Amino acid sequence: PDSADKLLRPFPGVGAGFIAQAVLSPDGRWLAYASTDGGTNPQVYVISLSGTPGRWQISTQGGYMPVWTRGGRELVFEGEGGLVAVDIDTASGFHAGTPTKLFALPVTALSPTDRTWGCSEDGQRFFVLVSPRRVVSGDIEVVTDFASLVNRK
Repeated sequence: PDSADKLLRPFPGVGAGFIAQAVLSPDGRWLAYASTDGGTNPQVYVISLSGTPGRWQISTQGGYMPVWTRGGRELVFEGEGGLVAVDIDTASGFHAGTPTKLFALPVTALSPTDRTWGCSEDGQRFFVLVSPRRVVSGDIEVVTDFASLVNRK
């Protein structure tokens, strides 16, 4: 109701490729997302939602599932066979650091909507889904007349 007078508008600088997993920065000024714009492999991009328009490619070797941490000072995403972190500086415009691989992931995303990992807001703790190392199998015994079994003993 409070946005009845607002109009939808396209994001500036966003191409025509596959766009998914959009996430707002904590201050609401930036939008990180994954897109195949410009190729077949998804990359992580950031666009400005206020102030000077612009779009920046964050990943260098593919990326998806971006997450903002540390009050918008870092982006973590899945790419390069694991989790990657990039420092972000928005004090005077937008400046992204060099992507740094944090660690390998045992399981990658199964689809564009499934994430097998998460991180705390401060970026200090990571939670990763891991498949069991081995499948335990064994015999199952079905007892159909428990009362007679007890009476025999």
